[in-house]
Amino acid sequence: MAGGQPAVCDIAPIFFGPASAQSGADGDKSLAWRLAALYLLLGLVAALFETQAYGELHAQGRQFYAVTTCLFIVFAYPGFVARYLWRRHKG
Repeated sequence: MAGGQPAVCDIAPIFFGPASAQSGADGDKSLAWRLAALYLLLGLVAALFETQAYGELHAQGRQFYAVTTCLFIVFAYPGFVARYLWRRHKG
């Protein structure tokens, strides 16, 4: 990518690499770590798109981050339910 910006493919393995390398021997990442990593990765992708489209990042206030966090929680809830609340019992 031009301009010395890191590509998403270069940064994604840091957040979503092997679980055993990031969270210990059990290999299971916590929900908070997964959500924080996904939120930061999506923010990075959005910033890269905005920089390429408009040439610069626009300043954002706390309202922007409050709204995006709420939207992230709303849209992530179905995935949370599917992954953590609909556990299939082995039997």
